[in-house]
Amino acid sequence: MDITNEIHRDYLNKADTAAQMGARLTRRLLGFARQRQLKPTVLNANKHVLAAIELLRSTIGQHITLSSDLADDLWSILSDSSEIENTVVNLVINARDAMPRGGTVTIETRNVSFTGLEAENSFGILPGNYIRLSVSDTGIGMNEVVKAHVFEPFFTTKKANSGLGLASIHGFARQSGGDVHIHSDTDHGAVISVFLPSDCETVA
Repeated sequence: MDITNEIHRDYLNKADTAAQMGARLTRRLLGFARQRQLKPTVLNANKHVLAAIELLRSTIGQHITLSSDLADDLWSILSDSSEIENTVVNLVINARDAMPRGGTVTIETRNVSFTGLEAENSFGILPGNYIRLSVSDTGIGMNEVVKAHVFEPFFTTKKANSGLGLASIHGFARQSGGDVHIHSDTDHGAVISVFLPSDCETVA
């Protein structure tokens, strides 16, 4: 095949794009199924949140205000840095799509500690120390039906969407020993919080 030929080159480009899309789909499915091989290191999530914000500022759109409130004393976690960045990007894109007329997206990190009853009853996780990575928006919010299905693979309320973003984030959080919590009401925005365990109260 002569790749200098414009038609052949176009075919190759399309094939490459399709292969990359398939690879991304596979990674998300494996993440949801908790089978994806993570590459955890001790890290400060703030560094990777900031890296994701830097990427998003040039792509999020002028009608969206992107702000952050990151804890200065954030505890270290054992996690996959690329998954932290992917989580932020996916959550911010979801928030943007929920605000077609514009609005504000806020990214926040905090240290949180849960007792036995609080952890089990409210979040379904083990007691202990966690960091909370939250993304909130001023968008259309979610009704109870959407919230009940939002972590299911391929569930989506948008036409041009695979429906794997939140499912993948949920799989990553659960595989890491944490969880994802959603607080939202119709027409009152949404707050999606990802809890990731911290083994020690130190700053990375």
